[in-house]
Amino acid sequence: MPLPHPARVAAVLLASCSALAVAAPAASAEYLPTRASLDRHVVPAWYSDAKLGIFVQWNGSSVPAYAPTRRGQRVGGFPYTGVSNYAEWYWRNAAFSGSPQQKHHARKYGARVTYDDLVKRWKGERFEPRRWLQLFKDAGAKYFVLVAKHHDGVALWPSKVSDRTTVKMGPRRDVAGELMKEARRFPSLRPGLYYSITEWFNPAPNPSLTPDAEDSASNSLLWKATAPNLVTGKPVPYTGYKPVSDYAKGLVVPQIRELIRRYKPQVLWCDIGGDADYYQSNRWISELYNTVGDRAVVNDRCGRTAHSDYTTPEYSIYEEVHREPWEATRGLGFSFGFNAEEERNDNYVSSDYLIAVFTDIVAKGGNLLLNVGPRADGTISPKQASRLRDLGRWIRVNGQAIRGSRPWTQARDDGQALDASPERPGPDQSTLAPGDRVVGFPFDKPTGTRFTVKPRAFYILRMGWPGSKLRVRAAVPVREGDRLTLLGNGNAPLRWTREGGGLVVSMP
Repeated sequence: MPLPHPARVAAVLLASCSALAVAAPAASAEYLPTRASLDRHVVPAWYSDAKLGIFVQWNGSSVPAYAPTRRGQRVGGFPYTGVSNYAEWYWRNAAFSGSPQQKHHARKYGARVTYDDLVKRWKGERFEPRRWLQLFKDAGAKYFVLVAKHHDGVALWPSKVSDRTTVKMGPRRDVAGELMKEARRFPSLRPGLYYSITEWFNPAPNPSLTPDAEDSASNSLLWKATAPNLVTGKPVPYTGYKPVSDYAKGLVVPQIRELIRRYKPQVLWCDIGGDADYYQSNRWISELYNTVGDRAVVNDRCGRTAHSDYTTPEYSIYEEVHREPWEATRGLGFSFGFNAEEERNDNYVSSDYLIAVFTDIVAKGGNLLLNVGPRADGTISPKQASRLRDLGRWIRVNGQAIRGSRPWTQARDDGQALDASPERPGPDQSTLAPGDRVVGFPFDKPTGTRFTVKPRAFYILRMGWPGSKLRVRAAVPVREGDRLTLLGNGNAPLRWTREGGGLVVSMP
């Protein structure tokens, strides 16, 4: 019997299992800007229970909305050319002579149009925060993260230390403020903000950047260039810049404190963290906790030695169950920002793929932070929205196996091959345990069976309908007298038997 649309994964419930141990939250106390103090912070239950968040990347790059792609390209796995795929990296990539973005800019806009001229064309005239948030809720998300400032340095709020903001440029609106205010009408969605610590072309002195730095966050060849004309290469003004004597003290620290004090985000999502001492990362992380409370979380990109609550593999997942909090992040295609090429060629993952990889991530103990890239006018394309709604419909049927669940001792059934792409670049991981190894998203939809648990409940999630019999090889904790039911199919018990240490379930 088919499951209710779009229930493409069959979720089977087992009751009367052993209760899970749940960490008790630490007693609330003022946090000091030290690792010893900050590391007392316990990841709040809401975050571990949420499973799905929505990332929103929206800036001036939505005007050219360009990164190279091709029809029929497989959009699982790791981006085939790394950040060159990212439409939101348009300015930086177009600054490289001979790049596809540079050729595109010369052909479409010419030398008279700078990146900041494109920002001026970014109007957001159809931006309606309520529509965004309703879509995120319909997708089954429990939190969202708005990119409040990306690497182009344009802040989406009225910053006191810079006029390079959406109040002075582009939409002429407090985009972050409007979205955060409207979020009060959606109490089931926890609000979050992303902040890029480093900028590509900010002219402020930044002694943390060196030309021979091993990590990209401190490499001046990438982050300390002069803002260029994208055809001639000649320097152009960095619109809205207010001169400061030091990049961290004059811009980064005050801007992050503005975000914390103005909007009180429950998720602070940093990027390109670099030198934590230079950026005073632990100081403003302590301010976040002391201002927002223990419900706040911060990711692992605020600085090399900064405190963090969870890891954030990008276009990547852990190979097996990872016991520490983690969050996989990716777009529906290979860009975070809107890419008209992806839209035209339908280079988005399918709803089936999305549901399957989401299930795989949850079974390994992670969250999925799924990105949408609005168009320059502020609307989210129907192709992107349809994937989100399909995921939401599946969660409404099968969410009992997802929300508030925790990983079992293994993520997938015995004998099943790893669903992953080996193409992810990075350091050698051969000495790491499987649960600590990071691999690329699978090129194709994951298959097989996954497991999750709750107190007194065990869930078997099958990728696709198994036919008349669901066979599980793993020694799942089903005992005589336990009752199995199919989510979305009423409460009728299913017949089951043991077979060779595994389980055979008769499907309705």
